[in-house]
Amino acid sequence: MDRRTLLRRVPAAVAVAALGGCLGGGGQPKTAGSEALEISDFNYTANDAGDLVVVVTVTNSASQPATGTLYVDVTANGSANTRVRTVEVEPAGKTDVRATFDVSKDTFEHRGSLSFHWDHESA
Repeated sequence: MDRRTLLRRVPAAVAVAALGGCLGGGGQPKTAGSEALEISDFNYTANDAGDLVVVVTVTNSASQPATGTLYVDVTANGSANTRVRTVEVEPAGKTDVRATFDVSKDTFEHRGSLSFHWDHESA
């Protein structure tokens, strides 16, 4: 499923939360002294067991390696779940980060929300 489908199926407030502060900022670093790690794309799918898998593409537009801690938050059926991933990206590079949740993709699509937030540190 692509981001456009997600934005159509997930309530508008959730879509704004999912994108808020993640895709822009004019290329400015997220926190003072940190390199610019940005979410350039995201998607979700199901693994073989039917569990939700969120795939986040992270880019580094800086001229130095950057490291940050990405929090992927999913709420479904009134239950909140967070996966924490340390992300390291080479200069001008990108990487995909995967987070698997103990909720079915179908449940998420009908009764779920998704958001992201960062803790950054310089590499």
